[in-house]
Amino acid sequence: MLLSREANAFRVTLELTGLTPNETYLLTLNGKVGDPGNEQLKTVQDKVTSEGEGFADVGQVTADETGQIARDVEFALPRGEYDVKFFVKQGRDPWKVVLYNDVVRFSIR
Repeated sequence: MLLSREANAFRVTLELTGLTPNETYLLTLNGKVGDPGNEQLKTVQDKVTSEGEGFADVGQVTADETGQIARDVEFALPRGEYDVKFFVKQGRDPWKVVLYNDVVRFSIR
């Protein structure tokens, strides 16, 4: 996962293997109360967990017939510092996380 600092956008290049062939995956940024970026994420799609964590679904991708994904995803975000989690969720089930990164730090300028 490579991050760039495009103005006003979160941009990620995904290169994933070993996924379920032809399955759709939801990409989500998830904040944590008190951490940078949580308040900004709350404003993006008005999504907040019961614990007060802001989150935003930033893309949807589909694995090819071999279970691979290779593509760029870009999503506009409010300016600020972010220290968030990145989830790849299988299908539309918000609890079926198949890949995550606990700390993704970036700035939106």
